[in-house]
Amino acid sequence: MKKHIYHKKVQQKFRHPRSYKNYLKKTKKNEPLITIITVTYNCGNLLEQTIKSVKSLAYNNLEYIIIDGKSKDQTIDIIKKYNNSIDFWMSQKDSGIYNAMNKGIKYASGDAIFFLNAGDKLRNREFINLIKYYNKNNKLYGNNFVLYGTTKYKKGYPGFSFLKENFIPFLGRLPSHQSMLIPRKLQLRNMYDEKFPISADKDFKLKIYKKKVRYINKNFIVCLSLPDGKSQNIKNHLNLRVRTLEIYNIFRKNYNFLWAFIYSSMFYLWNFRKIINKD
Repeated sequence: MKKHIYHKKVQQKFRHPRSYKNYLKKTKKNEPLITIITVTYNCGNLLEQTIKSVKSLAYNNLEYIIIDGKSKDQTIDIIKKYNNSIDFWMSQKDSGIYNAMNKGIKYASGDAIFFLNAGDKLRNREFINLIKYYNKNNKLYGNNFVLYGTTKYKKGYPGFSFLKENFIPFLGRLPSHQSMLIPRKLQLRNMYDEKFPISADKDFKLKIYKKKVRYINKNFIVCLSLPDGKSQNIKNHLNLRVRTLEIYNIFRKNYNFLWAFIYSSMFYLWNFRKIINKD
């Protein structure tokens, strides 16, 4: 079957996304072009509220991209319903969430990228403030920084407050990915490592930190997020073993064998205790 790839005005697959950047949208003075990317698979019951969240933002220079993994539910119907509010979408099989995210990056034209999961909602004023801070810091640091705020889970989890003193990368204390505004050029140089199908975002954050990329904290809630993401969902011991091995490999890649062993052991014991208590 043919894969679906759509773009407003131009309904064809481009060899490179930059080929249509200036044709459609571009950076304006004091208004950087911001690309929001939603990757989804069979989340038709959640996607509409996310699209509405983007649609209602009081910022004009946005590019919205949806990368779907060939959903079998009502996802495509919902995307088509809001086609006028979506700059680019495609639906084709992928090998996982980070494969889909890497596709979205390649099709993005914006100065900076923000990933918004299906079911999540942006807070209008705070997201626009994040863009304003991006503009200021881009003049100071070029593309060698990321901005992040706070993600608050809508149910089941408390709000997370990622203050500066809580940013401890070697202990895994890293910003929520749903609060990060990432310069596109930085993202293109540091794609998600698909060897880590559950926590490639953690690898990305550690990788750029080790490259001396600045993390700039803005302590306000940017996104209201659903709990139980793939990297948070540890249901049983088998799942925990898989997660622990991936955490070990990520920390070994970014630090060393000894710290990877210590950190992954602590990770295992902490989550094993939670599984036992839950049962």
